[in-house]
Amino acid sequence: MQNSAASHLNSENYFTAQGIILFRQVYQENDYILDILSATNYRFSALAKNARKSVKRFSGGLEPLQILSFSVKAPRENSYGDRLFFLEGAQVVEFFDGYKKSWTLLSDGLFLTEFLREALPKGEQEAWVYEHAVNLLKRFSTPEFSDIASTWKRVFFWSSLSAKLGYGLLGERGRLKHALGDHEELWIGAHSAAPEDLEVILRPLTSKKLDKNDLKDLYSDWIERSHLRCKAVETWINT
Repeated sequence: MQNSAASHLNSENYFTAQGIILFRQVYQENDYILDILSATNYRFSALAKNARKSVKRFSGGLEPLQILSFSVKAPRENSYGDRLFFLEGAQVVEFFDGYKKSWTLLSDGLFLTEFLREALPKGEQEAWVYEHAVNLLKRFSTPEFSDIASTWKRVFFWSSLSAKLGYGLLGERGRLKHALGDHEELWIGAHSAAPEDLEVILRPLTSKKLDKNDLKDLYSDWIERSHLRCKAVETWINT
């Protein structure tokens, strides 16, 4: 398995990697089970024993929306698949502080990580995945994006991942295409823009309003393209 977590193992099945937490759930009383997307182009789940009590091993806390350096023990089986890894320690490398400025911004960030969790299967990922995801998460946490409409940030993140996964960018047809109107070329161009240019490109779209019917039509188009259901999107468009 080239350029993946497995390629960094030593003789005792330990490795270190930077990454982001896509999802965290409490297991038993003091443990966490984490879904992690790593810079080694691997997505895996890991058990963090006593993580809710241990400050020394998990400095800064095991929170989403930040980059951490993980110390991990892999299962001994050669085929990892859905097997559980074991998290030995973690330290914060970089905070995405912007998401903590308001509940709306935090909700946006958690939606993006949950969408990644549902769209990306466990196991080895292509080399672009981690860099693309982290660059957008980081960019959307900056002050320049604090007043960009949540709907457009979420739809763009969704569309950019769709395009890179080979499903095509959203808005090529349906209600979103109609809503874009004379901004369609701007929307298309945003998908190839550098992260530092996105705010200027996406800001004009805030004048365009997307309603629940637009989002439901968009989700139907996504299902047809990808055959992937996404609970995060379903919850969003139905609330």
